[in-house]
Amino acid sequence: MEDPDISHITESNFQKIYSPSEDTFLLCDALTDEAEGIKERNPKIGVEIGTGSGYVLAHVSRLFKNTDLFVFGIDINPLAAKLTSKTLTQNGISRYEVINCNLLNPFALDRFGSMIDLLIFNPPYVPTESKEIQFNPKDEETWITSSFAGGLNGMEITQKLINQMDQLLSPHGVCYLIAIHENNPHQIANDLAEKGFRTIVVKKKRLRGELLYVLKIIRKK
Repeated sequence: MEDPDISHITESNFQKIYSPSEDTFLLCDALTDEAEGIKERNPKIGVEIGTGSGYVLAHVSRLFKNTDLFVFGIDINPLAAKLTSKTLTQNGISRYEVINCNLLNPFALDRFGSMIDLLIFNPPYVPTESKEIQFNPKDEETWITSSFAGGLNGMEITQKLINQMDQLLSPHGVCYLIAIHENNPHQIANDLAEKGFRTIVVKKKRLRGELLYVLKIIRKK
């Protein structure tokens, strides 16, 4: 399958949104490998948190183009939301909705509570000072920083998702989450286990001294 077309996104755009990088491609590879197993779950609602350019969501939509999957893209960055819509349209995707919001807010929980069959998140995972994760829609300098700044241990945003996983995933839902070694994937798995979830490493790759993981999260039987 050809790579998603993001030729409409300019260099200046990528100064404000996350550009597809090695973690993006690793996530897409993992989703491709997992596609048949995901199809067996007969997913109806797919959600990607933090769509950035829309590259991953376009890839997923094409993987499941002959299924009943309807995808939602969520990004707190208004430019990312706008460009994700263009990416999906440019790649021939019609069954989608893009929402400019933080999925962890009450609106999103009310809309998607326990309904998400396929949840995808490449979070801001780089360890930084907590203040760097703050997003200000009026300060464009924070737009790109918030796409990678993860706060203490790179886990401040991811931990919020972990805490709400039970409220988001459907009974047969599956989540694919990117993490790095500094995020302590073992602790992520332990935290999720306490909430009734099983975590499986489906992909990992070392890049420039950084060990990337793709974690698959499902409910325990």
